[in-house]
Amino acid sequence: MNGKSPLVRTILAFILFCVLLLTNLRAEAQAPALTPHFSPAIDNNINGFWEYLPRNYATDVTQTYPLLIFIHGNGGRGSSPTLDTLNKVLNAGTPRLLRNNNFPDSFFTAGKWYKFIVLAPQIKEGFVDSSSTVSPATIDAVINYAKSAYRVDSSRIYMGGLSMGGGTIWDYAGSSPATAGKLAAISVAAGAGDLPLSGAINIAGAGLPVIATHNIVDDLINVQRTIANIQLLKSVNPAVAPIAIYWTTPGEDNDKHNVWSRTYEDLAAGTTAGGNLRDTLGTTVYEWMLQYARPQNALPVTWKSFQAAIKNGIVSLKWETAQEQNIRIYEAERSRDGQTWETFATVLPKPGTEATKQYLLTDHLSYTGITYYRIRQIDLDGKYTYSAIEKTMYTASLANSLRVFPSPFKAQITVQLFSEEKQQVNIRLNNAAGMLVKQQRFSLSGGSEETLVLTGLQNLKQGVYVLELRGVNGTLLAQKKIFK
Repeated sequence: MNGKSPLVRTILAFILFCVLLLTNLRAEAQAPALTPHFSPAIDNNINGFWEYLPRNYATDVTQTYPLLIFIHGNGGRGSSPTLDTLNKVLNAGTPRLLRNNNFPDSFFTAGKWYKFIVLAPQIKEGFVDSSSTVSPATIDAVINYAKSAYRVDSSRIYMGGLSMGGGTIWDYAGSSPATAGKLAAISVAAGAGDLPLSGAINIAGAGLPVIATHNIVDDLINVQRTIANIQLLKSVNPAVAPIAIYWTTPGEDNDKHNVWSRTYEDLAAGTTAGGNLRDTLGTTVYEWMLQYARPQNALPVTWKSFQAAIKNGIVSLKWETAQEQNIRIYEAERSRDGQTWETFATVLPKPGTEATKQYLLTDHLSYTGITYYRIRQIDLDGKYTYSAIEKTMYTASLANSLRVFPSPFKAQITVQLFSEEKQQVNIRLNNAAGMLVKQQRFSLSGGSEETLVLTGLQNLKQGVYVLELRGVNGTLLAQKKIFK
């Protein structure tokens, strides 16, 4: 400022002071913000929610952000629109980290820095008999609200939760291929939920990355529930590699159930007695999630519906798809137990550019009872997704379902049949002259295929025999000729 008058120097100094003051005020206004909300009403089962917006969210208007939806445990529930009630959400997990101002400004993953938007809704009702009962529609409402209200990177929507909240995540991600496909990764801590087979198929079929943590000593939610869920995911699709971490010691404050502090809160190695996620995995749960993104329109097909109906022993399979792209083939699979599947037919994708396409396939049953069906879609690069699972029940008569073997027999005869109802039956074995040589009574449980064994036949002479199946009142239900 040499050569300028005192007045000019004073004015310039004042301008510089104002610029610095405005810069500081602007920086202060852009600090990370954790804010309670009771409006808008996102869903009838949500009391309110906590919103965390990262630093500079208000000014970086072209930036989109990963979204983390965190679901609390049973103790965080509340239905009163008061701040004291909503504060219960902040007692554990990521919300507690935010409340204590310990949530990092940003996370470095795969050569890039990321900042999270975090929503932590308060669930009103959602826990019965040690299991989550939160409807998937409630989580859908949270996701839809977030995408409409914030600049969310839709390819990076994550869910984390503990206990009841962990069960909510299992339920939501497993409820359909569409819900699994909305998420980039999930983290479940001591999840109070049990995946059904269909849920495992939806999660594994969508290739959804999973990390599940549990204390082996947990005295509230048994660790076997997480073990069973992880094993089911692996059995459905061996190519999926969900991560499961089990600790042998209690969590914070010697709480055997508390696995969430070492999963979501203790971010530095060596800071948790008995170990935390960074100690075990070498990274925090947040950096682990950020490794994964869900490419938009990544699924080569959108499943609109799948139905299985049976008539006269013939099963009709119908499915409808939308937005097909790069489809190689559809495989129709069936199963007797819902665990072991066989492919019995393949269907090529229909040509054309129609938005919606419909397919029809029939299966001529070779056995009675319950049969499960699903369709596997395989795209050009070998990736695949599954439809929902449907089941049929074929209730053939005892006479039509009866199978008797071996023939010729030696010391015993095996009888297989399907009984629609619970009842007792007599198996009678007559020789060629019509004389009864063996009789045995059996109890049928009903609703499933039965296997009965008639024993003590080693001393019978060679020849022709007639096996009769009779009710306890003597009514003839079925008969078969058999040889020795």
